[in-house]
Formats: sequence, C-alpha cells, structure tokens
Amino acid sequence: MLRTIKERGVRLVRLWFTDVLGRHKSVAISPAELAAVFDEGLQFDGSAIDGFSRIQESDVLARPDASTFELLPWAAPDEPSGTVFCDITNLDGSPFEGDPRQVLCVGTSQGVAGNMMRTGHDWEYGMISAVGPYIDSRF
Repeated sequence: MLRTIKERGVRLVRLWFTDVLGRHKSVAISPAELAAVFDEGLQFDGSAIDGFSRIQESDVLARPDASTFELLPWAAPDEPSGTVFCDITNLDGSPFEGDPRQVLCVGTSQGVAGNMMRTGHDWEYGMISAVGPYIDSRF
C-alpha cells in the first residue's frame, strides 16, 4: 500500500468509516501521516458522530485496514487520492461496540448456534418527472 502511494504520487488518503445509521464518514490525511496512523490510530471525538458515544466516553480511534486500500477512480489524474476503510476501536484497543464494521465481523465469526447470518444488497430506485422549473414529487 505504501509503495503504491509513493509510486502513484497520492496526495491524500481518505480514512472511511460509517456511523451506526450507515452514513459514510471520512477523514483525509496526507501520506506522511499514514505510518503514524497505522501504528497509533487516528483519535477523534466519537460524540461528534451520531450514535457513537456520549460525551463522557467520547474519544475513539480510527484504525485503517490496509487490505481495503484503493485508488479513487474519480480523482483528478494530477492529484491522485486513495481510500482505506477503518475499524473503530476504544482507546484501549478493544473493538468499539458502535462500529457497524465490528458488529458485522463479530456476527459473521460468532454465529449463534444453529443460526446462519445472511446479508445482501437492496436496490432501490424512484421515478421522478421534471415538470417546469421544479421536480414533480407526486411520482
């Protein structure tokens, strides 16, 4: 991963995670910061993220998962960017119970006896009709 970043001249690496409602969150760091973030994690205030923590127990760490690194295909060719998904942990390194990624990992590795976990995607779409200068929401 670090070799790819250097070879491609990546300027920003986006650390991605989701809140408990599934909304995408992102923090951008420079490649120079990446080694420290892999070693120590990136500390942030979890109470600022919906559903993460109360004020009294707010600090958490974002720990990048190197196996998820990708170059962003929509980044400008002269300013390449990369992304990596993060696990959210408590400051002591234990998994944070409000991290949807952790919940999925636990659910798939510790299935309840006799039960099977199944996941899938849900395609949704809507039809809209442009009428005049606004979008007609009757459809």
